[in-house]
Amino acid sequence: MAAVNLPCAAGCGTFSSKLLQCSGCHMARYCGTECQKRHWKQHKKECALLKEERKKGAKGEGGAPLSAAARGRRGDRYMAKRKWAKAEAEYRHWVALCPTNPAAHADLGNALTRTGDLDGAIASYNRAMSLDPNHATVHYDLGTALTEKGDLGGAIASYNRAISLDPNHAGAHSNLGVALMEKGDLDGAIASHNRSISIDPDNSQAYSNLGAAQEEKGDLDGAIASFNRSISINPKQAIVHYNLGIVLEKKGDLDGTIASYNRSISIDPNYASAHVNLGIALGNKGDMDGAIASFNRAISLDPNDANAHGTLGTALQMKWDLDGAIASLQRAISIDPNLIKAHYNLGLAMKKKGDLDGAIASFQRVIALNSSDTDARQHLENLAMLKRG
Repeated sequence: MAAVNLPCAAGCGTFSSKLLQCSGCHMARYCGTECQKRHWKQHKKECALLKEERKKGAKGEGGAPLSAAARGRRGDRYMAKRKWAKAEAEYRHWVALCPTNPAAHADLGNALTRTGDLDGAIASYNRAMSLDPNHATVHYDLGTALTEKGDLGGAIASYNRAISLDPNHAGAHSNLGVALMEKGDLDGAIASHNRSISIDPDNSQAYSNLGAAQEEKGDLDGAIASFNRSISINPKQAIVHYNLGIVLEKKGDLDGTIASYNRSISIDPNYASAHVNLGIALGNKGDMDGAIASFNRAISLDPNDANAHGTLGTALQMKWDLDGAIASLQRAISIDPNLIKAHYNLGLAMKKKGDLDGAIASFQRVIALNSSDTDARQHLENLAMLKRG
């Protein structure tokens, strides 16, 4: 029987029937010690898993060792159950048993993405593509990992490659739109989202993404239409109701804004940002008690939300609870010392309270953070006159 040429596990491109075997797992094979040393960081975890399995002697039906296909199926089951670490372990075994199978590397990449090992995921996707360069979904998955990693340029290239291989890949068009928006290319983002929708008109996420790009572009009516379309497809998206509320507030529709935030909260009662924004809208409607209740609810959900403490302080000041306002604004500043609005409103509260020195210090801090703040300068001039008598 002719000797079988196998690939070097380090991915250097060497195929040989005389590869060196890893002395730990007896599965990975290398063309030389240089590749083995270079690959050790990536192989270390896999090697330990394989060694442990050899000790336990994991078996399949009839006592036979588990096949590569069985490893893949077990990994798929764990992925369906959201047991990412167990799925990763199964896919690592599959890769070790079938190092030239691109699907094994791609599935390992998917598991690693879920566990947060983005570098490992990217390496696995690249290995899968070296074995099968024309698999659109792998380029798409690589783009997703690169996006999470913050490499927008690489992500855009990957999504474009996926689209060149499969022009009807709706997810690639949609994710390309998200990446383009992050890069500031709003026209490109909107075009990509529209293309995704033309392929899959019932994808609520694509309409939500389109709405976000339209809002950023200043097309508020278009954004409202897109968010409403997303909601009509899937009414249970708290974030889409929240985003719709933001746009309606920009349009001056306070009743619609309040309704949207309340709907978001009914879907996700622990959505702290929705409680904050609801409080702001209620305050703008003149319902200060409702606003204060919303801000307090937000703070109970996220005690370190500086904006929630700051907006609570502003509402308390409007109710003339100056001690409560000062305490809330000081808490906001302790969380975020650069929160200009909190310093400004603290200055106002201290001025009303008669603490002129405290007010001066607050307005001086505003100017230190934003030297062009003319309102703060005017307050300082007025306070200086008051101090002079």
